[in-house]
Amino acid sequence: MKRVFAVVIVLAVVIGGGLWWHALDGSDRTPGPDPAKVAPTSPTSSPTSSPGHRWVGRGRIVVEVPANWATNETQCGTALADTVAFYSTTQRACLVADQGFSIVTIAPFRLELVDSMNPGGSGFFVQEWASKADDALISVRTRDKAVFDRIVKSYRRLGPEWTTVPDVSIGNSSGVPGVDATPTGSEIARRLQRFDLKAEIAILDLKSPTGAPNRSDPAAGTVVRRGSIVIVTTGL
Repeated sequence: MKRVFAVVIVLAVVIGGGLWWHALDGSDRTPGPDPAKVAPTSPTSSPTSSPGHRWVGRGRIVVEVPANWATNETQCGTALADTVAFYSTTQRACLVADQGFSIVTIAPFRLELVDSMNPGGSGFFVQEWASKADDALISVRTRDKAVFDRIVKSYRRLGPEWTTVPDVSIGNSSGVPGVDATPTGSEIARRLQRFDLKAEIAILDLKSPTGAPNRSDPAAGTVVRRGSIVIVTTGL
């Protein structure tokens, strides 16, 4: 039986003080829900989201967010609206005033908190889940305790029939092939293949200018069955 390596890092920052908890492999020291004890979706059942919400994630780990949240509505790593953001190391070096929007960040696996999730002040609640088996890290950061609690409660690892669509737009010239390299046609195919998905690439959408961000259907983070075809429209 394969062992799944999981890390849960929780940070609750409150006015006047803070608490830090760090747990490995579902240790009881974690104050949030233990991922090992969260019932996974049955591999034969459809991972239906709650009314008014949608699943987002990477690999087989997912959380629910409100359906009306934006995607990648950020500037310099700072949320400009309540949003799901796919983490990129190519963020511009600049400073944008934090207006307190909620954000769920999805990134490749790493043990440390991603830079864009640094609370940078009081009044935020932050929790992070990391799964090496899924090459995935999901972070939530919000000032809204109700939103925080709901997202934390929703966290789960899907059954083996399911996966999620990786982001095929962000990347950089020195990135790792199949993870975050420049998103050429071959790179897009490699990213999808890593999650047992098939690429159907439409080169250049005439409605979009050259250089427009790639778009995928289903969208990045969406739960799909393994083996599904993902249609990618690219303006590269």
